[in-house]
Amino acid sequence: MSEDTHTSPTERHCELHASDPSIAACTQCGREICHRCHGSDLRGFAVCSTCRGDREEAYTPWEDPHHPSAPEALAVTAWGALSSPTKFWEPLRHTPRWLPAFVFGMVCIIFGDSMFTSWEFLLNDRLESLLRENMIDPNAASMPSSALRAMSMLRVLILAPVVFMVRTYMLRVAIRVAGGEADWATAARIFGYSCAGYLWMLLPPIAGLPIGHMLMLFWMFNIQIAGVRHFHRNLSPVESLLVVMIPLLLATGIKCV
Repeated sequence: MSEDTHTSPTERHCELHASDPSIAACTQCGREICHRCHGSDLRGFAVCSTCRGDREEAYTPWEDPHHPSAPEALAVTAWGALSSPTKFWEPLRHTPRWLPAFVFGMVCIIFGDSMFTSWEFLLNDRLESLLRENMIDPNAASMPSSALRAMSMLRVLILAPVVFMVRTYMLRVAIRVAGGEADWATAARIFGYSCAGYLWMLLPPIAGLPIGHMLMLFWMFNIQIAGVRHFHRNLSPVESLLVVMIPLLLATGIKCV
């Protein structure tokens, strides 16, 4: 009996080298790859030669160490995230560097919450009296308005890093529960750059409606979904939606309590 030399119909082959058997699937684009195409990203996951070449030097303007102007880099990065969330993530790859996204998020959160607090003091006549009523120290309740506003701004500065860390952790846990390979750096970048939505807090309330806050939630939601879909392609659209929606609803509920 002669040996059967035909290829099994279930055997997978490299999409770039049809004669070579596949040894893995690229975690970036999903194509089958052989030993010649196989490589890995900074997390050790399989990446094909095309994705490695296309994304080797891809980063946001804010992450570019050679950018001549930090304010301009921040503005360009924020505009890219707000104007087209999907296109914003397309050129980016996995990287262990999450500090630039953290600083970007801090700037946006502090600016946005500071503007929201300023509008509240300016347009809500009862805000100061409510704050005084809720103070534990009776002597602190008689502090001047300027000190009360300064204390509110200080609260924004203190809570900003707490918000970033907690929200990033919640997103990371949600991705893992859904079956994604979530490292801290990727989750921090997704949440950090979604904080561009905080810039909408520049807008004042209109007819009692917090328009800026509503737009902030909408844009953060869309930017995060685009980021999750980009970095975790094994998740379905519904899973990506839930991964972002559940932590967002939990965080909003906690803030309202």
